Amino acid sequence: MSETILITGGTGFLGSHLAHSLFSEGYNIIILKRSSSDIWRVKDIADKIQFYNADLDGYEAPFKKQVIDIVIHTASCYGRRGESTYTILETNVLAGLKLLEAAVMYGSKYFINTDTFYEKYYNAYSLSKKQFVEWLINRSPDIQCINMKLQHMYGSNDNELKFVPWVLKQLQENKSVINLTKGTQLRDFVHVNDVVSAYSCILQNKNQLDRFTEIDIGTGHPVTVRDFVSELATQYKVLYPENSTVLNFGAVEDDEKELMDITINDKKMVSLGWVPSIQYTEGIKIMLNEIA
Repeated sequence: MSETILITGGTGFLGSHLAHSLFSEGYNIIILKRSSSDIWRVKDIADKIQFYNADLDGYEAPFKKQVIDIVIHTASCYGRRGESTYTILETNVLAGLKLLEAAVMYGSKYFINTDTFYEKYYNAYSLSKKQFVEWLINRSPDIQCINMKLQHMYGSNDNELKFVPWVLKQLQENKSVINLTKGTQLRDFVHVNDVVSAYSCILQNKNQLDRFTEIDIGTGHPVTVRDFVSELATQYKVLYPENSTVLNFGAVEDDEKELMDITINDKKMVSLGWVPSIQYTEGIKIMLNEIA
């Protein structure tokens, strides 16, 4: 019998990619969303999966109707739209706790959380994400918790307020100049397809993991932001030779809290047999081909 997976944020970037992939693998998929959420990213499978609205139905509703084996929590508030600190806390901690408590109450076996590579005190978003991880550790005796610490994910159909899609939009609009920092900060740009395959690997090997396990997801090969953006612009101009956008590196001062280097511990994923297959030059090509 197929396992049933509840995905929060299933209409968003990562959640929609997971919904498509895991549905194709034979899992029963339920998406918990807001009533205002646009389902365009999952419209092609909307009649084959279930939806619940957390703001109307409550967090327990899907658990009351069927056995949910696994929760994959991807819903998040980044604060990029000017949301208050309380709203960020409410979304990333309190709503997550409601979901976690429901999963425990109704006997779900696994809770897979989506976390950030940013340090705890970088901003309100990262602080809230790390606070929720502490609650996962606290409740792990009652439900097996797996914390997926994602590096800098990118791919098609992402939110345009994020860095990579923002740069891409500037190119698409043929802006004369994109003002950027020097771009010397290192980031591990991991394509969403590799991230999805990592979640799939975790699902296949979840019984081998501890009650609480934290796992880094990245390529293991960080590059500078400048190298990534330059490659994106180069590949874009090959497809659209009329583009004349200039990348103005150094026009923007680095944030004094900016993370300039990163540490990736990929031993756990390697031990489970997962190897990322898409380096950033290929990932950019995939992304551009999908939006062409």
